[in-house]
Order: sequence, then C-alpha cells, then structure tokens
Amino acid sequence: MRDFFEPTKDDYIVKPDVLRAIKKHHEIAFKSIYWQQENFQKEGNISEKSERKDLF
Repeated sequence: MRDFFEPTKDDYIVKPDVLRAIKKHHEIAFKSIYWQQENFQKEGNISEKSERKDLF
C-alpha cells in the first residue's frame, strides 16, 4: 500500500481550462481587494484632513 500523502503523477496534472479559470479568478479577486483598499485609504485621508481643519 502506497503512502496516502505521496503525490502521484495524476496529482500534478492540472487541466489547462481549470488552470485558466483559477488564474482569472485570482486576478479578479486581487483587483477587487486592491481597489477596495485604495478607496478606503482615499476616504480615510479625506476624513482625516477635514477633522484637522475643524481642530485648527
């Protein structure tokens, strides 16, 4: 009986369409996260500046 965790030849074979789908999904996820962070930072900077104006 072979080791359960030992990878076989089949474990390394990933179908090109599956690989493409994974790649595309990662790209979309990365872009949306990056966009959210960028917008959050912009909003944060604007609110900080307006608060400082009120203080001084």
